[in-house]
Amino acid sequence: MKTRLLLSTLAFMFAVGILLTSLATATQVNSSGDKPSRTRELYFNREILPDHALYPALMAGDRLKLETASNTDRIFLEIQYSNARLEMATQLLEQDKNDLAVSTLTKSLKYLELAAFEAQEHSAPASVKNVIVRAIEYNGKETKKILGRIPENDRGAIQKLLDQNVVIATSLK
Repeated sequence: MKTRLLLSTLAFMFAVGILLTSLATATQVNSSGDKPSRTRELYFNREILPDHALYPALMAGDRLKLETASNTDRIFLEIQYSNARLEMATQLLEQDKNDLAVSTLTKSLKYLELAAFEAQEHSAPASVKNVIVRAIEYNGKETKKILGRIPENDRGAIQKLLDQNVVIATSLK
């Protein structure tokens, strides 16, 4: 029995090692199939950002939480994920990882949009809608602070998402 447990544990550790190695060494390919669009790093001294090798696993966990949450809990998770992505985008801009920052900021704004649509779809109480409105206002204010650091060719898309969220917030009031 102990031998079986030991062998199972060793096999599991070996499998995790292979997974981590493949995540750390895999290259990302852009949609045209050219050169890698971004590289992933393996670091341990700070928060996991979208450039981290384990970020896809973190996102899979987030997706699982969303899929298994109740309607109201899902809305609050989406707000939480939006705020986290906004912070990550700011950190990525500070590291001059502009493309990844724009992608992450876009996800932040989309999470708020999704939370608002789900609140409307499931007839969420006014208190939940008010939380979404405040989150949209906060996210918009913080995004405008960093908008000047975003590459000019991406600012229009970010501004469009900001404008959409303002319209959505108005409809929730």
